[in-house]
Amino acid sequence: MENDEETILQRRKRTVKFSEQEILLILRAYLTHPSKWSEIINDVKANIDQLEQATRNLYSSATNKQLRDRMSTKLSSLMSKRQENIESEPIRKALNDIRNMERQLVQVQPQPQPPQQENAAAPAVAPAVPNPEPRPAQDPRNEIAAAISSESDQDQEPRQRRRPRKRPLADLVRENHTKYNKFMKKKMPKILRELGISSDTESD
Repeated sequence: MENDEETILQRRKRTVKFSEQEILLILRAYLTHPSKWSEIINDVKANIDQLEQATRNLYSSATNKQLRDRMSTKLSSLMSKRQENIESEPIRKALNDIRNMERQLVQVQPQPQPPQQENAAAPAVAPAVPNPEPRPAQDPRNEIAAAISSESDQDQEPRQRRRPRKRPLADLVRENHTKYNKFMKKKMPKILRELGISSDTESD
């Protein structure tokens, strides 16, 4: 059991090198399906019998994401190399074809156009106004009464808005003192008599 587990781990850690045939299959599939990695993977798998046994096992066990990472990383590495550094003539030709294809795609790509203002050219249409309903005849006396009441309200508004005039503090103190003396001389004796209390003035 331990030997089997070690064998599986070793297989997982083992890196499957790229063969020239696998690289050509990837490049040709990319030319047919630019940047469509799911279709590129399907094309390579359709020709898996042309690959070595280790590569076949990899394509059978790896996920699409793992295969896509493997292919895109290798393609980026090859595209960044100079042509004279690539020994295989078929690979150099396939890379040149990919570069030319990408240039054409960039040139053919349409430029974004500003959005057209549809409402600018359209003539302005006035909204339809419904026919006004006939108003019932009003008594002229009601209109006269309403006009008189509105005039009276307008006359009263300035009066209501007038603020009371401020009185001097000395007048307020004098008035308060006068009311206090009046209360003490007139009201207080009556209250004391009703309560049965004799005031000092009555005792004197």
